[in-house]
Amino acid sequence: MNVTSSANVTIHANANAKTIWCRAAWLHDAQASRGGWREHVLLEADGGRWTRITPDVIDAPRGIARIDTPVVPALIDAHSHAFQRA
Repeated sequence: MNVTSSANVTIHANANAKTIWCRAAWLHDAQASRGGWREHVLLEADGGRWTRITPDVIDAPRGIARIDTPVVPALIDAHSHAFQRA
């Protein structure tokens, strides 16, 4: 299935995909306590949780979801409206 967003980005994906290949992804390196861009990343999930993240998988395996645009982790909304209660 092809899904096109309003930004003219096409994602070749299955809604129930458990494995996704992306051209570039922002990954966090826990040992180095920093993050950075990695290319050709294979993301695998099970039960709604990431189980394996493998960078440098040059060719996307056949039949899996493929995202050709950069992928970033979910961002946390940490803003506050506390100042409005003064």
